[in-house]
Amino acid sequence: MRIKLIALFIMMRSLAAVADNDTYFFSKVDYQQGLSNSAVLCLFQDNVGLMWFGTYDGVNCWDGKTMEVFRSDFSESKTLSNNVIHSISQADNSCLWISTHLGVNRFSQKARQVVANYDFSGDYYVHSNNKGNTWILVGDGIYYYNTHHQRFIRVQTSVLPVDSMERRAFATDDGRLWVFPPSTGQILNYSLNSFDTDSLSVKLSVSTNKFHSKVIEDIFYQNGIFCFVDCDKDLY
Repeated sequence: MRIKLIALFIMMRSLAAVADNDTYFFSKVDYQQGLSNSAVLCLFQDNVGLMWFGTYDGVNCWDGKTMEVFRSDFSESKTLSNNVIHSISQADNSCLWISTHLGVNRFSQKARQVVANYDFSGDYYVHSNNKGNTWILVGDGIYYYNTHHQRFIRVQTSVLPVDSMERRAFATDDGRLWVFPPSTGQILNYSLNSFDTDSLSVKLSVSTNKFHSKVIEDIFYQNGIFCFVDCDKDLY
């Protein structure tokens, strides 16, 4: 998995409007607040507003006042696969996906512990929505998380360059996986008839469409809207 390092960061703690001028208050978060490692690889705000920091030495949860740190503990039956944390995302209303150097972990926000481990090696990227619809793009194919069996199941052999899929694939609110292959204006759409039935009953549908007349260089998704920049540096 390609590592993107955030060596230093400053978190905005609060925002207040004073008269006609916006005043921003910043607070630095580092080892003095309990941050386990200054090499921060990812940031995530969960569905209840807590901030999660993935570092080279475990996962940190920050509530604005105190820091809670989670590391691998192999004396436990379930623990983080590794302390190098690549990404954190919402798995559903009660769990997070924590991607490590040695696999994906399902983490219970309520129990504050890992409840399942899934082995993936090499480059892989997790894409999910708040409903728990989850996809993983790996070198050998595309997987989805079957909530009936509580495991990942491969649904297609992939020919996509996986190392570009961190920023070019999205799981939308309806559970579909949208993939924008590099150096094209195309879009691939993957959909399942169900995420929560026996895997033998699950059917994958795939469609390819011309999304834009020019090569899409960067694309972003939020709140049901795609924004992208093409090869002419035009923003749509």
